[in-house]
Amino acid sequence: MEVKCELQAPDETNQTTVIFDRTGNVADFIREIRRALKILPLDK
Repeated sequence: MEVKCELQAPDETNQTTVIFDRTGNVADFIREIRRALKILPLDK
């Protein structure tokens, strides 16, 4: 699976590109997105 996402903060100051190109499941993809956005595992 190869997914490219451009993520931008609401105030448009921070822009991050996440490229997920591993063979994994959806949980791995979500983990990569959360890591890029610096969301801790306990924050929901």
